[in-house]
Amino acid sequence: MKRNEPVPKNYILLISNSRHRVISKCIESIMKLERSNEWKKIHVHQEGHELTTKQFDKYQNKFDLNIRVKPIFQNKLANINFNRILGYRMAFELMGADNVLGIEEDTIIAKDALIFSSFVLKQYSTNTSFRGINLGSGEFNGAASENSYSLLRFGIQGQASLITKKTWEQFPARKLLNYDSGEGWDSPVEFFLKTGFMVTPNFSRILDFGWDTGTHAPKNKNDYYYVNMKKSFLKVHKKSFKSYGHEQIEHKSRLDLIAYKTKDNLIFNVRHKLNSRAIVLFLKIFMSKKLKTRLGVKH
Repeated sequence: MKRNEPVPKNYILLISNSRHRVISKCIESIMKLERSNEWKKIHVHQEGHELTTKQFDKYQNKFDLNIRVKPIFQNKLANINFNRILGYRMAFELMGADNVLGIEEDTIIAKDALIFSSFVLKQYSTNTSFRGINLGSGEFNGAASENSYSLLRFGIQGQASLITKKTWEQFPARKLLNYDSGEGWDSPVEFFLKTGFMVTPNFSRILDFGWDTGTHAPKNKNDYYYVNMKKSFLKVHKKSFKSYGHEQIEHKSRLDLIAYKTKDNLIFNVRHKLNSRAIVLFLKIFMSKKLKTRLGVKH
């Protein structure tokens, strides 16, 4: 950071509801993060599960702002969307945050996650294609070093991801506030996020326990998603690195985890402007298999 350059206002946003079996582990992992004291913390908790609310009350003194809300909608996913957007609005629009790391209550965070995030922000915050950071990964096969990361053209990982104020300001407010749409909050922002890149560590900085009363994550804790993430996470969760390096590798857990290439910007910008999945249908029908693979389109 240059001399006299303002220190960025970084926030951690925890969203909780009903995962009483893991929320204490989540909060403890947040408090044990290196440089945790340098990040402000907000906890948005939705009432409705007594045991989880007790955990919320227990840890209130660990957070700078605690928000306790009653369920507003009949649909569980709609309430989760509301809690997330409320937290972001409080951080960005009321408290002046520059960057917000959103974390769900069933997620454990690796000790160097904030150091990694600060490094990435310093490296890419002025890059016009930078959208944020996803902390999860399923890589573990030695394809890259443990302190490396890739630039991926992907949406946002709800379990633990960071977005900047610039990214937040580009999100479609009308669609985000349509809580009864039946969509996850991350769906309407996917088009914009894929016009640029999300920085993603090649070894996971999170451990996801989402099978425990989740909404749309796999319900089987032995699902390959959880198994791969655990293998990736356990290699690094007790380590701290002095530096990080860009080491682009193929992320194989999902077809649409695709490498960011500037030559693909035009087609993703068009897709975003049209805000239509018709572009994807066009790609499926008319583009070569090689191009469809590069763009993360199923064929």
